[in-house]
Amino acid sequence: MTTAAASPSAFSRAFDKLLDAMAAIACAILALTLVAIVYDVITRNLNMYGVTWVLAMTEYGLVYMTALGTPWLLRNRGHVSIEAIRRHLPEPALVWLERLVLVLCIFACLVAIAATITVIDRYWTNYDTRARFLRRWWLYAPILVCFVLCAIQFLRFLFSPGTFFTPADTEEGL
Repeated sequence: MTTAAASPSAFSRAFDKLLDAMAAIACAILALTLVAIVYDVITRNLNMYGVTWVLAMTEYGLVYMTALGTPWLLRNRGHVSIEAIRRHLPEPALVWLERLVLVLCIFACLVAIAATITVIDRYWTNYDTRARFLRRWWLYAPILVCFVLCAIQFLRFLFSPGTFFTPADTEEGL
């Protein structure tokens, strides 16, 4: 007899949809970055008028792609793990170690959040010198969002049944 898994809460469903949307936006930014770089290279090689802000936008795009995709990647456990250590630990020690690592990850996210808030405050009124329409703090805003959402995801893992590397749900793949 199999028991049905409890359906996810409204918060979990909304949070997962947010992460999915952010990952989709990261994919769109990747495509737009590709188009912008190709356009810039072609216009420069043909001695046509090029846009001066492509480099700055590409750098911002790399930050945004990474920051928007990281919480989704974390939720899907698409990260590196040290299998050699996990394989040799007994189950009780493995569960304890995983919980400790999750708490340390939450703490690291909170430190990163505090540091990012400080940087955003410092650059609140500054503009990027290469693209005068970009505020400097826009470069750091997605990093703040990333670490806030990663901290929430680590909390979800911490209070979920099962262990971090063997999730309670049986969904496989990304």
